[in-house]
Amino acid sequence: MKKVVFIGINNVLDRFANRLATKANVVAVTNARFESVEKTIPQIILKPHLFFIPWKWLQGFGQLSLPYFFYGLQRVLDQEKPDVIIVMEYLRGWTLQALFYTLRHPTVKLFIHVETKRSPRGLFGRVYLYGTLKILHFFSSHINAILTYTEQASRWNRSKLPLVRVELLPVPIDPRLFSYKARSYMEDGVLRIYCNARAVPFKRHGDLLEALVLLETENRDIRYSVTFIGEGPLKQLIRERVRALGLEKKCTFLPPVPLTKIPDVLLKHDVLVLMSDNEAFGIVVPEAMVSGLSTITSDTVGANVYVIPGKTGFIYKTGDCRALKDAIVAIAHKDKVSEMGKASAVQMETNFQWDACLQNFNNVVLK
Repeated sequence: MKKVVFIGINNVLDRFANRLATKANVVAVTNARFESVEKTIPQIILKPHLFFIPWKWLQGFGQLSLPYFFYGLQRVLDQEKPDVIIVMEYLRGWTLQALFYTLRHPTVKLFIHVETKRSPRGLFGRVYLYGTLKILHFFSSHINAILTYTEQASRWNRSKLPLVRVELLPVPIDPRLFSYKARSYMEDGVLRIYCNARAVPFKRHGDLLEALVLLETENRDIRYSVTFIGEGPLKQLIRERVRALGLEKKCTFLPPVPLTKIPDVLLKHDVLVLMSDNEAFGIVVPEAMVSGLSTITSDTVGANVYVIPGKTGFIYKTGDCRALKDAIVAIAHKDKVSEMGKASAVQMETNFQWDACLQNFNNVVLK
């Protein structure tokens, strides 16, 4: 049985890792205990450092892309003796650590699981990514494949690393947690909007609030409610903005909801709205779709790979608050939101089946 080491893991990779664990010996290296749904994968916790700067000194940097390295990673890899390494993202120093390990052990297969689909806006991030891509390009022969799960990421990575194979592996949604159930839409004539996003700048909560102001001014006949889920440094500012705009009776704030409880929350909503600027993926989109919600997403959300515009949801230009408002107006009819929600569930069941997507990942990594 092959030994597979994941370096870095998230909710997306967790799905693939747990299925892979039925065919291989899987271990995850991470910087904090990850709450895996199935809890079947051993985890090795290492402290991240920025070069020689301890992690605890970097806690205030928030959303900056910093090249964290794992202290002691080479020792762990020497002990685990992997046949396959799956490392997460370019903008983390552990990607180069994994590459340098494969240079010393050329029989080890290296896969890089990438969400990146454009260069960072910050100068530091752009410079670091440029240097990383130059190194990866020089050692292209040591990289088995780049693994992506959106069309945008596939195209971007092919342009940056033309000598490396790029595999598009859409993310499935666990039918044991998320599935379409008989449900009602727009109970009491109220469009129930679901917004599950951390309170950080690139999620652009302000765009939705501005769209709601337009809705209040121009479409007062539309009844709606909004549920905001998530924590983050901007949460208090968002709450204050809601109060200042007179929207507090329409908006509810909830803390992060455990994954196993999200299906119950989705049943009480009609449409997902995700306003992010350059959202690498957005797992909330397929989760909502498979549960029978239509979606309204900005055009820089990676998970738009699942959306059929006009059939399962609407895609609008990032930052265009009026277009966002118009999409809400277009969907705020019981027959329309019901039709699109059911079409979303069919789209996910037909084209992104759980077993097929997971098996495809196994075939790519273990062949």
